[in-house]
Amino acid sequence: RLPPTSATMRGIYLSYEASGGARRKLVARLEDHVILPRLTDSDVLVQVRACALSWVDPKTFPLLHPGGGADQLPVGFEVSGTVAKVGAAVQRFAIGDSVAGCLPLDTKCPGCAEYCILPEYCLGV
Repeated sequence: RLPPTSATMRGIYLSYEASGGARRKLVARLEDHVILPRLTDSDVLVQVRACALSWVDPKTFPLLHPGGGADQLPVGFEVSGTVAKVGAAVQRFAIGDSVAGCLPLDTKCPGCAEYCILPEYCLGV
């Protein structure tokens, strides 16, 4: 079932939490109301069936946000699933195709979610 354009979904994010004194620890949180970004002409909406968790996730957050300047980082950059919708300029994929890919590191959309949006060039079959 394809979510409406302004749908919310569940997704997992990393964030910093106070851990006593000046020390902070990185924790994973399930967010219930993640807003699904708008699909651009070159994007593919994927209904996520599987998401890989790796050391990239916790290692990336401090590198991209030294000192914890950002509130949260999406979890899961490697995904597989089924194409739910395609942008107008997408040529290699159609609704119903099985795909796998890597989300860009600057994405706001977690791979550990019900749906994610990837640029066409980030996907393969």
